[in-house]
Amino acid sequence: MRKGRSRRFLLIALAVVFSIVGGCHSPGRTASPASRRAEKRVEAVKEAKSLLPDDISWSEHGLHNRFARYVARFSDEARQLFSGDDWIVENFDCITDYGTRACRFERKRGTAYFGNILVDRDSDGTVDKERGYFFDLRLASKKDNGIIWISTDEIPATRTGTALSVFLDNYVESLTGSELNVEGDPLGYAVVKERKFATRLDTSAETKLGPFDAVTGTVSVMDLDKLKVDSNDVHSRIKILLARVECDKVRRLKNSLDVDLSYETSGKALLVAGYMNSPKQFDAGLTDFNQLLERISFENIAAPSSPK
Repeated sequence: MRKGRSRRFLLIALAVVFSIVGGCHSPGRTASPASRRAEKRVEAVKEAKSLLPDDISWSEHGLHNRFARYVARFSDEARQLFSGDDWIVENFDCITDYGTRACRFERKRGTAYFGNILVDRDSDGTVDKERGYFFDLRLASKKDNGIIWISTDEIPATRTGTALSVFLDNYVESLTGSELNVEGDPLGYAVVKERKFATRLDTSAETKLGPFDAVTGTVSVMDLDKLKVDSNDVHSRIKILLARVECDKVRRLKNSLDVDLSYETSGKALLVAGYMNSPKQFDAGLTDFNQLLERISFENIAAPSSPK
C-alpha cells in the first residue's frame, strides 16, 4: 500500500512481465514492433481502469480535495507557503510561471508518492489493489527530518460505523514492521509479516476537525535493535489526527453489454493528518502542524453524528 509495499508490488509486476515475455513467444523469435505497441496499449488500458482518480486541484488559496470536500489553505498565499519558509511541498513539483513567478504544482509519481493502494470499493470484504497517490499533501522540513502529511481514504460501507479509536489503533499497529511508512494503514487492510519497529500509543484524545468528529494521538516508534542497547531509545515521534468526513465517490457499474453505468454518490472518508520527527526536534515542528490543521476547512457540509 505504501512506499515499502509498493516496491514489493513492483518486483511482482516485473516478474509477471518477464513471464509474459518468456511465455508468449517461441524460442529464437522476437516480438514485432506492432506487437509490442499493442501490448503497451493493453497495459495502458488496464492501468487506466485501475487508476484512482486524482481529486486534487490548486487555487490561490491552497490545495483543494474534491473527493473529501476540504481545502488546506496556504499560510502565505503570496508565496504559496503552507507552514512558513521552513517547509517545502515534497509530493508536487513546482513549475515556475516566469510571468507571475507563481508555482504550478504537478504531481510526482515516484515510488514514495505513487503506487499500489489497498481498497475495498464495493464493500464485499475483498481487498483490491488500485494505482493511486499516497498523499494529498506532504511537506518536508528544510531544517531536520520532519514531515507533515495529509491523506484521505474512502471508508467501506461496512466500516462507516467503526469507532475512530479503532482506526487509531489500526494505524499504530500498521507502523510496526520492517520499514517505517508514516502514512500507515488505519483501515487495517495490510498484514504485517516482519517486525523491526515497535510502536506505542502514548496519548489519545477526542477532538474535532472543522465540523467533524476526530481523534488525535501521539505515537512513539522504537527501533527494536536499538532497544537492545538502550531500553529508553525512541526512533521517532508522530502526532496523528484521524477524522471521519463526508466524501463524493463514483460507484462503478456496468451492465451485461459492458455499458458504463457508473454514477456519483456520497459516502464517508477517513482524513489522516500527521507529523513525524525525531524526539529532539519533535516540539519544534509541532506548532506548524497544529496551525496547518486549523487552516483545513470544509464548506457547506453538515457533519452527521458518528461513533468515536
